[in-house]
Amino acid sequence: MLNTILNEEVTPYRALTHHAINQLQIIVSAMEQHEPKHALTACKRIHELADQMRAKILGIETAVLVLCVCVFATTFAMGQDVKHAPTAEQCRADIAVWKAETNSPTTINAIPFTTLAMRTEEMGDCGHVLLDVHDHDGWAWTHTLVEIYLRKMVSREGRFIDAQGLGVKFIDEDAKGTR
Repeated sequence: MLNTILNEEVTPYRALTHHAINQLQIIVSAMEQHEPKHALTACKRIHELADQMRAKILGIETAVLVLCVCVFATTFAMGQDVKHAPTAEQCRADIAVWKAETNSPTTINAIPFTTLAMRTEEMGDCGHVLLDVHDHDGWAWTHTLVEIYLRKMVSREGRFIDAQGLGVKFIDEDAKGTR
């Protein structure tokens, strides 16, 4: 695949290089014959060829970048463990510990944003598991914890936006439909 990408991109690049060399020869010949108009025309043509070469080089770089991203994403995905649904027991244990943490503002404020996001996702999964085993109290707590974590995350994001002075920019872009 890489050979195909490179051959499709390198062949026109070689042709452009060959044309540029020809134009340089025209410039040298025109200067030797004291014909500045011909030399100037050839210089303009070299400039056009240089722009085309830059576009081709960007095309090669883009193709290689896309290939690298695909390889990285595939390698990363293959290296990940398969995510299994939590058990009802695991969910109940997490709810017991995390519910206790919500009683202390100091404790919940110390939880990193990424942990809050992970817990939100896990409680979403637990909600399905506990509903399947008819644990309605546990199911209700999963929703309560998700709400608490989401509110904490939104609050932190809002404080960050304000601290960075991005509030007005956010409102302007939102009004323009940039979301």
